Amino acid sequence: MIRTATCLAALAVLAVPAAFAETKTYDAQSFSAIKAEGAIDVIYERAATPSVTVEQAEGDFSDVYLDFDGDTLTVSRNSIRDKKGWFRGVSVNMGKDRKNIKVNGKHVPYYVVRVAGPTLDTAKVSSSAKLTAAGIEADGFTAKASSSGILQVSGNAQTARLDVSSSADLHAADLVAVTLSIDASSSGDVEARSTGTGHNSIDASSSADVTLVSAGAADFDIDASSSADVSLSGACATLVVSASSGADVMASDLACTSVDASGSSGADIDVRASESVKAHASSGADITVAGAPAQRDVSESSGGDVDIVS
Repeated sequence: MIRTATCLAALAVLAVPAAFAETKTYDAQSFSAIKAEGAIDVIYERAATPSVTVEQAEGDFSDVYLDFDGDTLTVSRNSIRDKKGWFRGVSVNMGKDRKNIKVNGKHVPYYVVRVAGPTLDTAKVSSSAKLTAAGIEADGFTAKASSSGILQVSGNAQTARLDVSSSADLHAADLVAVTLSIDASSSGDVEARSTGTGHNSIDASSSADVTLVSAGAADFDIDASSSADVSLSGACATLVVSASSGADVMASDLACTSVDASGSSGADIDVRASESVKAHASSGADITVAGAPAQRDVSESSGGDVDIVS
């Protein structure tokens, strides 16, 4: 019985898979920007000394591509780059768990690349790469996600520029930014938060989704078109919004003092103003204004509709 129990215990230990069996440390240089490309997972943490460590279950590090060029660290795969370093005729398929990866029909290893450094002011992902960056402390921060990339950032920045496109996801709700500039297009999704009272701008188009929470009474300038969805909530001083071509701007939970709204071509706009509103709806657009502002400048044309509710 003792021998049987011992064997079973040994089998149980063998049955528990290790998260990563092998790690490899690479020489690191100073950097302030990370660019992740092509079905690879990258994790950045703030630290005094630059470092790069790669984790891989079977110890196969043959497909890891790392390059330091000036202030930029590029993390990618050898299998998706040609001899000149370009992506040409590359097909990348990835399972939902991100661990089953094929490049041009051939299985390639799954990697987690852990990167550390004292400063990060730019983070970019593309071609199904995923980058998680925590502990950001920057005066100006730029985040860009494209081509089904996933970018998640947290920390603090005075100003932040967020750019998302081509079915990518940019999660920046935990990035405390005083002012924001957001550009979202081509089914890109972005979540963000602003804390200051300065000027914030959002440009959303082509079925992009933008969700923003404002903690400070900021000024907002919104341009939405081509079935884009923009959702805003929190505090606001002034809001200028233009929506067209089936876009939706949902800002009734954004408490503004004054609003200037223009809608056309089937767009829907919901806003809230406590003092004044200027609204023009045309070509089947609908504008709904909550807050019952006393000062009103409203016009309608070509089937457009403006409703002011309490």
